[in-house]
Amino acid sequence: MLSSRRSFRTRIERQVVILFLAFCILPLTLLTVFASRLVESETLDMSRRHLHEFSKDYALDLITRIDVAAWELVLLGGRSGGAHRWVQPRGQIDDMAAAADRPTLNAVSGGFELQVAVDDGVALGFLSDDVLFAELVHLPYGVRTCVRVDGRERRCEGQVPEGDVIATSWTLPLGSLYNTRDAIEVASVQSRTMALSRMGIAFELLPYVMFVVMALFGWYVMRQIRTRLAPLGDLYQATLRISGGSYDHEVDIRSGDELERLGSSFNSMTRRLRESFATMEALSEIDGVALRGGEPPEIGEKALLLLRTLGFRDARLWLWRGSEGYCGRLDADGRLTMRAAPAPASSVDSDAEALALYRERHGEAVHDARAIYREGMLVGLLMTGPGDPVDLGDVLTEVADRLSVGVTLYFRAQELFRQANFDGLTGLLNRESFREHLEQAIRMGARDGDRGALLYLDLDRFKQINDTEGHHAGDELLRAVAKRVRKVLRAADEAARLGGDEFAVLMSRVTEPTDIEAVCRRLVQEIGQPVEVGGSSVVVEVSIGVVVFPDDGNDAANLMRKADVAMYKAKEISGSAFTFFDEAMNRDTEHRARVESRAREGLARRELGLFFQPKIRVSDGMVIGAEGLMRWPAAPDLHPGIYVPVLEQTGLIHELTSLLVENAHECLERCRRRGFALERIGINISPRQFQREGFCEEFLAAIDRVGAKHSDFEIEVTESVLMHDVQSVMRDLESLRESGVTVALDDFGTGYSSLNMLRDLPLDVIKIDRSFVAPIAESARARDLLGRIIEIIRSLELKSVAEGVETEREMQILTAKHCDAVQGFLFSPALPVDGFIEFLEQRAARSA
Repeated sequence: MLSSRRSFRTRIERQVVILFLAFCILPLTLLTVFASRLVESETLDMSRRHLHEFSKDYALDLITRIDVAAWELVLLGGRSGGAHRWVQPRGQIDDMAAAADRPTLNAVSGGFELQVAVDDGVALGFLSDDVLFAELVHLPYGVRTCVRVDGRERRCEGQVPEGDVIATSWTLPLGSLYNTRDAIEVASVQSRTMALSRMGIAFELLPYVMFVVMALFGWYVMRQIRTRLAPLGDLYQATLRISGGSYDHEVDIRSGDELERLGSSFNSMTRRLRESFATMEALSEIDGVALRGGEPPEIGEKALLLLRTLGFRDARLWLWRGSEGYCGRLDADGRLTMRAAPAPASSVDSDAEALALYRERHGEAVHDARAIYREGMLVGLLMTGPGDPVDLGDVLTEVADRLSVGVTLYFRAQELFRQANFDGLTGLLNRESFREHLEQAIRMGARDGDRGALLYLDLDRFKQINDTEGHHAGDELLRAVAKRVRKVLRAADEAARLGGDEFAVLMSRVTEPTDIEAVCRRLVQEIGQPVEVGGSSVVVEVSIGVVVFPDDGNDAANLMRKADVAMYKAKEISGSAFTFFDEAMNRDTEHRARVESRAREGLARRELGLFFQPKIRVSDGMVIGAEGLMRWPAAPDLHPGIYVPVLEQTGLIHELTSLLVENAHECLERCRRRGFALERIGINISPRQFQREGFCEEFLAAIDRVGAKHSDFEIEVTESVLMHDVQSVMRDLESLRESGVTVALDDFGTGYSSLNMLRDLPLDVIKIDRSFVAPIAESARARDLLGRIIEIIRSLELKSVAEGVETEREMQILTAKHCDAVQGFLFSPALPVDGFIEFLEQRAARSA
């Protein structure tokens, strides 16, 4: 199978081939080239040596012939013969030749001239080139030899070689034998091709031989590579199948080496993966049931089915919650059978104790068991029988862990659902869930043609109880109210706690308005009953606003808003009342919304501020101070009686505290700089402002920020602040007095304060309301009542100030009754600071 493959399938096979080529074929090729170059070099060197030897032999033959000619000349002496000339007379002999002790050789045209010493004379001879060079050494094929005399060619033999040549020369050593001025050199050249001709066949065959050798070697190596790496290819293909999700493929490698052991390990790994993924798939089914909110019995059934597929035939599951529990196991058909199995006692908190209790109750043998926990609390056991596998303990642990997760997720989801949809304190629906129920009821009512009602409940005096008795008592009260609301409602009705002390009731399928009225009356009656809170009996009242849909609308948010409007209308009527919404309320609400919008813009532009009405000391007519009254000059169409309640209801009134202090301080400082020694400026504080937690600290901090004295300010509160937590109000007023602020009770006589309360309140001034001043000019009883009020104030060691004085007659009576100070239109209305200063200057001018 392997030998039939025509290409290398795997990258490692290709890499090995490339490495073979890089580290075997390539070096061998380079070695061949290097060897051929080396052989060529050695061949040329050898040819060069042979050529040199030939030149040497040629030169030595020339020397031999010259020596022979010289001896012939000696033998001939003066006799003529041969090719030589006879010896000339001594007088005609050259001095150099005559003095020589060695023969003399000179190159002449056509040959060489020899001079040798003979008997008392010098023999002169001539050696012809034809004789000298005739039949010398046989020239090798392709060699050209030249004899050079003093660098000029004298005699050449052989053809001129073409192309590259090798050359050598040998200079005849004549200097040691003859006296001569000439240098004779034998130079030989031969073509490079001719020099290498003896290696020609070898060079021609070498590439073919090397190709054959490398081909045979490569074929053998490739065959070995394919044979040895074929198992890797099989492993690679098997790995691809595994990566594709096929875990049933195994490899068959029988190479008898490490690859065979690798294949065996791979097959073992594949089997384990197959088993692991099967287990994981089954576990994922358990997770899937848990994630979609399956109940514990359904999760347990999946777990037992998984164990059945893994060979567990006697697996059992015991789960419990609270005091209830059940035990489940799979029957022969794979169906889950359940039976009641009461939970262990709360004192059983370990799996060992729970297992012992199971064996004691059921008398069944248990081979192994794993605990099931929910957020650290033991809630069940997963058990196996004696015939079940003993080597799958890890799987059993994993299944038990998944059961723990599933059970935990289920109960956590239940808890999250409860937290998301129900109020944690009362167990009623929360605001968001109630809104969804209301929208559903609106849709169903529109579909079926039914009416429904929304009741918006707000507890009165809850804050007072919560502050005086503590938050724990407040929580108890809210739970009691919720219980009473559920008691009153019909089975189809729903209740919610919207937040704080606000509740809501949804009534579906209302046939008659009287049904709504009956429920409202019962709610008022039940909630108004005394409640035992923190060891005390307290009573709260409830105000209820009612809207009916679809009569009052089909939008949930709009219905909630209208019910809230109706509820506040019920509060205005009296405590423990209910009111149905009508459009007049809606118009009032829209008007308040417009006023609120304008007020927010006015506050941002600092359009609201204090106007100042002077306070006159009765005894001497001096201006001793002023009351700062909130005014909005930029909105002349809005009376303070309109926008101040809106500021209070929306909480915008709290943003005015610093502004009021700044205005009062500015007025006081400007007056004093003009020489008017005013004692202090009074500021009206609404009940909503005063009841805000931390108001006193905020008020005093505002005074400190402007650099004023606390004694420069008088705070005026109405009797309505006493309707709530009296003790808390008294503590705050006392704190202000101790800091230096004067405390005045404004509009005395219009509220609910008693004389006993006046005695205990930390006050400095009581301001008598205009309703007591207005009738004194006409009514003796009114004059007598006013006198008694002033006497009571004096007996309490407090100062009295009469408000709303408009006539001289009223002023005369108040003077006679010894009232301490007065204010009213008789002297001046409330003025801006510039007008107030102008009033002071005019009054001072009149009295001067």
